[in-house]
Amino acid sequence: MPDDAAKARTPAWSGHPSQWLNWKHWLISLVLIAAMIWGWMESEALVGALRSISLPESILGWIALVVLGLIVLNLLVRFVLVRSTGYRVIDGVLQIESGVLSRRTDMLELFRVRDIVEERPLIMRLVGIGNVTLMSSDTSTPRLTLAGVPGSTDLVHVLREEVNRARGRVRVFEGGDVPPA
Repeated sequence: MPDDAAKARTPAWSGHPSQWLNWKHWLISLVLIAAMIWGWMESEALVGALRSISLPESILGWIALVVLGLIVLNLLVRFVLVRSTGYRVIDGVLQIESGVLSRRTDMLELFRVRDIVEERPLIMRLVGIGNVTLMSSDTSTPRLTLAGVPGSTDLVHVLREEVNRARGRVRVFEGGDVPPA
């Protein structure tokens, strides 16, 4: 019996969203840094402009430092937010844990899932990730999207198996009908 209990608590699947969800932020940051490098290379023209409005020349360095600090802080926050989200399928329940300082765990009973949709736009296909959306009869979470999941196709197969297994345990069939006794 202890082996069955341990097996029941082993996740059928677990994972995190991919950091590729942040690609737009990385791209914008690279453009801003490139603009700062261009500004540094053209600093004579910028210093001349600062003189014309009677600002000290040292302010240019401070502005660049503050902008660079904000860029790094933004990227760090985005990284931590994505990394602090975790998904787990265990015992017929999909658990989504999120939060940095305070944690929140949302649970979706898989027997309530009505449909599973996998979306893999071009950029996501290129990097091997996808979005998996579950439509359910759950009142608090009728539509749940797992964004940027690596190996989303494998996850869809695991979810289908687990949904069918959970429906068998609870004896729920398509349309919510319970089989006759």
